[in-house]
Amino acid sequence: MAVKMAVKIPDGVSAGLARLAASKIPEIEDLMERLDEFQPPSDASKLSELESLIKPSGASAGKLGASFEPKPFGREGGGSGLSEDKAGLSKGKTGLSGGKPGLLEDESGLWKDKPGLWEDKPSFSEALLKGRASRSIGVIAEYKRASPSLGDIDLATPPEKAAEDFQEADCLSVLTEADYFKGDIGYLERVEAFKGPVLRKDFIFHPLQIMATAQTRASAILLIVGLAPGPALLPELIRLAEDAGLEAVAEIFTLDELEAARRAKAKIIQVNARNLGDLSLDPARSLSLIKSAKPLPGEAWIAASGMRTRDDLKRAAEFGYHGVLVGTALMRASNKRAALRGLMDG
Repeated sequence: MAVKMAVKIPDGVSAGLARLAASKIPEIEDLMERLDEFQPPSDASKLSELESLIKPSGASAGKLGASFEPKPFGREGGGSGLSEDKAGLSKGKTGLSGGKPGLLEDESGLWKDKPGLWEDKPSFSEALLKGRASRSIGVIAEYKRASPSLGDIDLATPPEKAAEDFQEADCLSVLTEADYFKGDIGYLERVEAFKGPVLRKDFIFHPLQIMATAQTRASAILLIVGLAPGPALLPELIRLAEDAGLEAVAEIFTLDELEAARRAKAKIIQVNARNLGDLSLDPARSLSLIKSAKPLPGEAWIAASGMRTRDDLKRAAEFGYHGVLVGTALMRASNKRAALRGLMDG
């Protein structure tokens, strides 16, 4: 029997962020338990065996969301638009598989010559840049029911209705963390009415979370740089995400975190004006940070938190942002469709 490895928050994470991210440990342990006895088959045709182990069922389904329905592994097409190497899933990578050698190392041929784990998905970055070209800045509408700083925001609007109301946005962000944001990974499937790219926002720090996300309709996944300290973890997670057909959005709060994101070859940079360590909000931080460190060629920058009005969007565009993420202002609106249109049309 394989030795069960304990899941822990990466060393070096701030106490406040670690407290928030600890809510994800049961989800990861649930996935690990399903994979505990699994030995990767040498025959790649047995990929459905791995799918059946990851797919939630029975009492454990609630940890991942009752409506979470993974898609079959190994489908061709799609991709992130940022990674050209789709031949394997973290080939030769070690140390992130939760004590299950071979699962992510490609030693048995499990991932060999497989183009990815995804169906054809719209590109998150392309939609964002297209929005910027048409109206000066791309808009990401966010489905956020609650937050650790504000408490409940809107528990009445189901994801299906929000997806309809936010149709005019370039991209949709969905909070899937349950304890503080009252989200669910199943919401990624329930926003099917939104035809553009979807971003999964959560506290992601383990490869199995990325694998689970790749089985949903999400095109992109948020990676908080402060949750992946050290030189190795963030590059590994970004590589794994891109190999799984997901675009990685690296969220930063400081210039040091920006440098870490660039060393990890992140192409989408999201600047959060809210400090996840103490939950304080400084709307001016987004502007001062991009003023200090201009976007490099090939980077797409997003301003997040504190984006409430059309003037906020105009100012972000003037400072060089390619997109903005708007959550609370839209979720608090009684007419979400009209509120979004007002932000986008001016």
